[in-house]
Amino acid sequence: FPVTIGGTFEEAQKLTFLYKTATIDPVSTRVLLEGVKAQDLVGYPSTSDRFWASGRLPFLFEAKATINGAEKKINLVNVHTRSNGGGESAANPRYAMRKYDVNVLKDSLDQYYANVPLIILGDYNDDLDETVADQLAPTVNTSETSFINFTNDRANYIPVSKNLSLAGLRTFPTFENVIDHVIISNELEENWIVSSERVVAPFDLIPNYSSTTSDHLPVKVRFNLFCEIIPAQVIGTTEVCGVESTAELMLVGGLYETVLGWEISTDGGQTMVYRDWETDRKSTRLNSSHSAKSRMPSSA
Repeated sequence: FPVTIGGTFEEAQKLTFLYKTATIDPVSTRVLLEGVKAQDLVGYPSTSDRFWASGRLPFLFEAKATINGAEKKINLVNVHTRSNGGGESAANPRYAMRKYDVNVLKDSLDQYYANVPLIILGDYNDDLDETVADQLAPTVNTSETSFINFTNDRANYIPVSKNLSLAGLRTFPTFENVIDHVIISNELEENWIVSSERVVAPFDLIPNYSSTTSDHLPVKVRFNLFCEIIPAQVIGTTEVCGVESTAELMLVGGLYETVLGWEISTDGGQTMVYRDWETDRKSTRLNSSHSAKSRMPSSA
């Protein structure tokens, strides 16, 4: 859909995701910033109908990723920020509009998605090491990327594709910068495979790629998924009174298929006696003069 003068979401370009169904299960989707009103855009450098590329709003996709049995829910935010086409002028302060738009997105993510795994990806129309806008233009007058609030917030966000820029690569073949990027939130830092970021050259895979598919090159980043298991622990009564008293034990956490049995101690843990789960699964009779300790053997 072409972007029109109207600046409404219905008239603007739409963003989408293409994913591998063997790895990704969709959970939910949401258009971000759709409810922002003109009065909310205090100090916007142009008319409010030009907010977020005239209505080309960020699109959030919550998905469950599964790799080798390990699962993780991830929120991906697809962005296509305002371009630099047409250059900078007082009537078209493109850099200032893009920077304002990006800052509003960051404020929203900080507020509503502060503790969830985030991947912000797409056509940034700017680089992360420095802006691709005319740095000498009066409406720019800086070398700072329009994503500066993200790149400066290292405690919460990691610009994982920035090294592609520092290496002198490009994702817009006729332009010398990387303008397609990936930023992740700190919740994914331990999953990120450091230095896995790459610019993909798909020309051998897709004939006439630049004329049939895109004038941008894809960027990829790799992640590891691993099981996040709560450590197993046995919870139950620590002391009982009377020969006929019963102690109920509960196994919490861990990952197992079958409980084989319990190990019981009536002498403070100095010696342990194995009790078969099938023959003694309902109760454990203990001597009233001793406190009991138990531990779970390896799972089946």
